[in-house]
Amino acid sequence: MTSIASACQYPERVVGFHWVNPPELVPLVEVIRGKHTDIETAHLASDLARRLGKMPIMIQKEVPGFAMNRLQFAALREALHLVEEGVVSPEDVDKAMSYGLGFRYPWLGPMKTADLGGLDVFHSVASYLFEDLSSMKEPPEFFSRLINEGKLGIKTERGFYDYENESTEEILRKRDLFFVRQWKLIQEVQGT
Repeated sequence: MTSIASACQYPERVVGFHWVNPPELVPLVEVIRGKHTDIETAHLASDLARRLGKMPIMIQKEVPGFAMNRLQFAALREALHLVEEGVVSPEDVDKAMSYGLGFRYPWLGPMKTADLGGLDVFHSVASYLFEDLSSMKEPPEFFSRLINEGKLGIKTERGFYDYENESTEEILRKRDLFFVRQWKLIQEVQGT
């Protein structure tokens, strides 16, 4: 935002929106403040996002990937590491997220999960587990090999999974239906 704003007459009025794919269904919008963005401008953008039915979060400081992508790719890095090390299959990584972490994160998020589990417990686990988590700086070889083989996911019918016997439209329809129902449920439970 700071770089974009440097070309503008009123850099204090420049703010970014980072929509999450698919933007028509996923409620999160990251509101990104540049170095010169007025807080009033950022609040105006957040209010607009809420009026559009979105859930805005404020990115107070510019960092590559903002917040959501940094969290997403931290989880992906560890998932790739677990698969590369033969700890679990790609399918079981997805099950761990869908039926474990992902099951509770729409309601709690990682910070509230730690609060409910006890910060002392989470700190204790972090004190020994962080050392063993992946710190890789490059994608692992098996991941690069999939790309080189043209296995790009659903758009080529192969990736970590084989999609040859499923239509892209049906896969996306089911995902979209889940997203819509999940957002309605979150709104119902939170009373919004």
